[in-house]
Amino acid sequence: MSWNTVREFRVEGGQLVPYCMVNGVLRAVGWAPLPGSQAAFLAMVEFVGLFQGPRGGCGKSEALVADFLQDVGNGMGAEHKGLMIRRTYPELEDVKSVSAKIIPRVFPAATYNETTSTWTFPDGATLKFRPFLDASEWDRFHGRNVTWIWN
Repeated sequence: MSWNTVREFRVEGGQLVPYCMVNGVLRAVGWAPLPGSQAAFLAMVEFVGLFQGPRGGCGKSEALVADFLQDVGNGMGAEHKGLMIRRTYPELEDVKSVSAKIIPRVFPAATYNETTSTWTFPDGATLKFRPFLDASEWDRFHGRNVTWIWN
């Protein structure tokens, strides 16, 4: 898949808004990858990828959320089930806040359930955030029907 990458950011309503070239016209978009590692990660065709970098600042969490979103609304409906795992709930806070920034811009009708830490999309797709501390918790995940999973 080819992505239009961010050309510039503008401050609008107190927020940074990304702008991309769309059909030859510079337009505001809900989200777009930065040129380089984010665009390359999202364009990969392999099932397993490594996207590494320092904590904060290089956009790994944004790229992960966008990777899930690129299949929402593409015909899978409720069968598109995403699972984002981290060792503990506090470690999930960063990616949850990133998702709260991106998802409403791209899918305004998506809803977030704070109690279950789950995004639900208009077509029925879901993205869940779950802790997975160690191998002793395997039974909570074994046999789950998911189409997308990242740690």
